[in-house]
Amino acid sequence: MLVLLLACRPAPPAVEPASGPMSGYARLTFDLLETAIDPATVEAVRLGQNPGLELAVDDGRLSFLDQGSPVAGPVDLVVTAAGEEHVFAGAYTYAPPVDPVFTRFFAVGASLTQGVQGGVPSYHGQLHAPSSQLARAAGAYHPLALLRPGLFPELRGGDISPPPECQGPTATELAMGNAFEVLGSLSDPETGDFGFQHGRLDPDIAPQNLAIGGMNLSGVLDGSSQSGIDFVAHLMLDPYGGITDPVPVSQMELLEAAEPTLVISTDTFGNDVIGAFVSSDRLSLDAITPPEQMQGDIDRFVDRLAATGAEVFVANLPRPSLLPATAALRARAVDEARATALDAGEDPNAAAAAVAAEQDALIASVDDVMADYNAMLAAAVDRHANVHLVETAAYVASIEPTGIEVGGTTLGVGRFAGLLGTDGLHFSDTGYAMLANRFTGAIRDTLGIPLDDIDLDAVFPDDPYAPDVLVAEGLDPGCIDAP
Repeated sequence: MLVLLLACRPAPPAVEPASGPMSGYARLTFDLLETAIDPATVEAVRLGQNPGLELAVDDGRLSFLDQGSPVAGPVDLVVTAAGEEHVFAGAYTYAPPVDPVFTRFFAVGASLTQGVQGGVPSYHGQLHAPSSQLARAAGAYHPLALLRPGLFPELRGGDISPPPECQGPTATELAMGNAFEVLGSLSDPETGDFGFQHGRLDPDIAPQNLAIGGMNLSGVLDGSSQSGIDFVAHLMLDPYGGITDPVPVSQMELLEAAEPTLVISTDTFGNDVIGAFVSSDRLSLDAITPPEQMQGDIDRFVDRLAATGAEVFVANLPRPSLLPATAALRARAVDEARATALDAGEDPNAAAAAVAAEQDALIASVDDVMADYNAMLAAAVDRHANVHLVETAAYVASIEPTGIEVGGTTLGVGRFAGLLGTDGLHFSDTGYAMLANRFTGAIRDTLGIPLDDIDLDAVFPDDPYAPDVLVAEGLDPGCIDAP
């Protein structure tokens, strides 16, 4: 009789779906109507060790964003309602990653690794950063310091001027124009006290994407002392720090303390070179990190990565001259030279031609610097069996002339052509997936892991930086460069 009673007992309520990868960041649901919980009293949810985010209740069904789990297997769901915790044992099961090398998966670097889009770090960009997409492909735990949606204003299609300029505000202009609103949104609604933690959805989770946009390689190694970069670093890595306090730890120090098993970096020294284009409204070689410093920083970076004992994959970088931001800067200089000559009663065409030649020579010099620094990186990587070079520069050069076919559409690296975002520097969702696939291939080929590439055709339909989406927002179709 006891066996019969046990067999007839209804199964305890479970999360739907009942299982998923350790990578998380999927929306899960739970039927509160199968419990004694009043849906109107729900205050918080925890799945395993991590809180659920973005709680919503609709017709008695609770939904939330799962943050993944550092361990595989069944975990409890804990619903806090009316001050009381309700525990549902084993309500969800996490599947292990495709290989143990993903046990402690970290990323370090700057804006491309962080997933910056539209000129700013964002919730959406973080979820579509290369390491995030790679983690989901591998089913690996890779928690994020998710920013509150809309914290920073992004550059969208409607912000771009019509042809021939096709320009919008720079990231710096966006930040400065909205500084007071951003700072105000980081204040406690009850006390008015400022706190970086108010910019995070979960300020207590320890992120494993440690990248900070704007950092050069020395900043990754030793920390930054630049106010704008430190502001973002506080949000990501030190949310309870004071606004004038230095961030107490560097990305590399956090990485070393974490004892990672796998590390990736997509942009080891991008800011050390493209500062020539983005540090001001003029192209300047003075903003490039000098070769002697770069050599030392690359050697320190690779040696310290190797010393973690992790399998490490670092990408080299494409030539800067292919960036639309570079072409825009050149065009501005040429236009200004033409206008100045006209005002002075001089030949505008001759003046424009002279400045164009000067700009082309400077741009070629920057490309040469990137090639030299890529060579330094390759030489440093060759010294370590557990550090591997991911060839990104040659791949991007190979697709530049014709683009790539995704979902029946040809996407390219030109302005608003689908692989780059509105700022002309950072990738779209699809572009970041393409970049992540450079790592899936390298990891698969180097370590023999059965790791599938990310399906670009599946990413593209929901990409907010797709050309059609930007046009719907107000971008003039004449601004779109053919791949």
